Amino acid sequence: NVYTPAQSTAASSSGDSSALPSCMGGGGHALHGGQVNGRGFAVGGALAGTLEILLFHPWDTSAKRLMVNSKPLVPIGRAFLQEIQAASVGIKTGKLNAATVSDMSACVTGAWRVILGDAAAPGTSASKRLSTLYPGAGYAMGYKACQRSYQYTAQPLLAAWLDQTGVFKEAFGGRERSYRHAVAGAMMGAGEVILLPLDSLKVRAQTGTLPRGDSLVTTLLSDGIKGAWRGVWWTAARNVVGSLTFFGGASLMKEHVLGLEEHSQTTWYENMYASSIGSFTSVLIASPFDVVKTRLQRQMKQVVAADTLRPSHTTIRTGMEIARDMWQTEGARAFFKGCIPRCCVVCPKLMFSYTMA
Repeated sequence: NVYTPAQSTAASSSGDSSALPSCMGGGGHALHGGQVNGRGFAVGGALAGTLEILLFHPWDTSAKRLMVNSKPLVPIGRAFLQEIQAASVGIKTGKLNAATVSDMSACVTGAWRVILGDAAAPGTSASKRLSTLYPGAGYAMGYKACQRSYQYTAQPLLAAWLDQTGVFKEAFGGRERSYRHAVAGAMMGAGEVILLPLDSLKVRAQTGTLPRGDSLVTTLLSDGIKGAWRGVWWTAARNVVGSLTFFGGASLMKEHVLGLEEHSQTTWYENMYASSIGSFTSVLIASPFDVVKTRLQRQMKQVVAADTLRPSHTTIRTGMEIARDMWQTEGARAFFKGCIPRCCVVCPKLMFSYTMA
């Protein structure tokens, strides 16, 4: 039997080493003439990445626009946690304070306007609103197809190489699979920065800083090689931290919460449960890096307009300057902007991966 992209999709989505082939520490069969079936990984990854954009790109656009928004959504004078606490108490007691309802409504309305822009105006058709959430879809398809092909090929190969070294078996004994695949995922994530120019174009299109008609070539000519890979270290940090947290979180849930000593015994429900917790944790832990990285990427030397979504950048700020400014002007919660739409699609994305598998 040849190890298929479907098995890789399940393993990458759940952090489950049992879905991986025997040469990588799992229970399947990965050998095809003694080699890992990399072609199958690449084709399956490209197909999964393309379909993923068609289904989930609006959620990603919503998250990116919330990340770059520097204006508070919650009315001035009320802290976000106070809003949530007041609403929670009101729901439990059945007595919602009018001020709380008004403030939370204003918060939702503010987020709606940030996400949709002019399309949030009353009377705008649903089709027009939906179309405003698909800018940069072409770049996103190219980026996601390359990303998934790379992930589904590199992670299993790295895991197999780490298995051959024997380092993890000596250090962790019989429970080395999860640690090995977590490290392989982190290594794979660090190398993913090679695709950063496509991701930058996607982010700029989503947040309104990419001039109409610009391509990868024109962006490279106007912004330079350095501009195309702007935010490379923040992207690498996000990928490494996110991958480690995702695989490690899912593994910990299986071993310490579900009490599974052998990952091959996990059911579909247990995989989904552990993977969801791992994904939620990964989103939250990697969010500060992701927000700074997104604000770094959207900076361009030449910007045509200047409004809430298209700021004019006379100087290109560094990641640390952006992070410091966020802390001083927006507070700690600014580093977690966009988490809600990202967390909302965790389970649907996992279900999609298993359906593809």
